[in-house]
Amino acid sequence: MQNHEGANVAPELLAAIKRTVAEAVQNALEARLLNADDEPMAWAEDKLLTRAEAERFTRALGQRVARGTFEQYASKGDGPPIEYFGAKPLYRVRDLRDWLSKRTKRANSATERRRLAAIEANA
Repeated sequence: MQNHEGANVAPELLAAIKRTVAEAVQNALEARLLNADDEPMAWAEDKLLTRAEAERFTRALGQRVARGTFEQYASKGDGPPIEYFGAKPLYRVRDLRDWLSKRTKRANSATERRRLAAIEANA
């Protein structure tokens, strides 16, 4: 086999290089997957998040709020509490959880009430 300059490369050497690269990639992926900073549900309650991270966090909770929506809420004075670092808006994990829980409500239909009553009766 030839390398990019046209010189011959032993197949064994090429296979060893491929194995080394594959192992390095695998190690990097595992390190990234095991890094708690990459898992929104593992973030500390007092961690400050950018709008992009806040979007990611709300998505992890199953209640996606887009980055642009955070911008709209901020311009109207609605939304979760904001802290600023200079001009950069930041959101605390704890504040996002509280805000999302206040926005979430139970269904109020008669069917839903019967279903919930049946679940509670069987508990």
